Amino acid sequence: MAGTLALTACAPELPMPPVLPPSETEEVEPEEHPLSWYIDQVWNEQERAAGAESIIAGCMAFNGFDYKPEVAAKKAERDMSDDEVLEAAEKSGYAVTDDYVTQLGENLQEVTGANAEYFEKLSTTKQKAYLDALDGTQENGFEGCRSEAQLFTMDHDPARIYQDDDFRDLVAALGALPETISTDARSVALNVEWAECMREERPIRSTERADVPEEMRENLQELGDPSGAQLAEFRELEIAIATADATCAKSVGWSERIAEVRDEYETRFVEEHLDDLEAVVDRYGL
Repeated sequence: MAGTLALTACAPELPMPPVLPPSETEEVEPEEHPLSWYIDQVWNEQERAAGAESIIAGCMAFNGFDYKPEVAAKKAERDMSDDEVLEAAEKSGYAVTDDYVTQLGENLQEVTGANAEYFEKLSTTKQKAYLDALDGTQENGFEGCRSEAQLFTMDHDPARIYQDDDFRDLVAALGALPETISTDARSVALNVEWAECMREERPIRSTERADVPEEMRENLQELGDPSGAQLAEFRELEIAIATADATCAKSVGWSERIAEVRDEYETRFVEEHLDDLEAVVDRYGL
């Protein structure tokens, strides 16, 4: 679901030509938030994930197997509208159940996605060899192609920014920004309107919209090791709650109103921290 600023730093880096900062004649796209360009240069998970997938593909080819890099969903060039959020909610809720099933498949060493058809055509012996190459074996300490990609991920983890004393103040300021936005009187009033709608549509524990996906994850964890029937039932509930959430958000004009608040604070942030933002992109950007 759409939210305020989120910083994530755990994906691999794909070598790319240097990207110049926006010049006076090359302004940030109107649909982007003021901080978006700087954040994407350092915390672009999609490009790093693509780099890791390329390493896996090369490693698998060396071992005699085809491997199609799993292409992550294209990063949205703008925030989703309330209608788009509602459409996504009706299809997969918050993707909590879907993510759980995907992770379960990975834990079981199942091959899904772009490589499933190729894997299914292999003989049983070849399938075992494929998985051994991909994930390693107990004999070699499970050092396979995925572990090579994980090493690349760790080597290019932008989390190293958090250990850089030169950017300690910038990191602290970035970390405080989402709360500053969410506690603004306009954001608080907007959340109250949403919560009132949710009490009528679909009562839940969370009183903050941003907390609902985590509530769903906690509910799923409480099931322990759910059966297929339990997962199907939970997914139905998840979609119902996410749909109610998105419906209420649309009714109060969430996307437009929260974007106005966010852009105001981010504009001020960029003005106050421009030198540090440019420096962190120079040092750690893609």
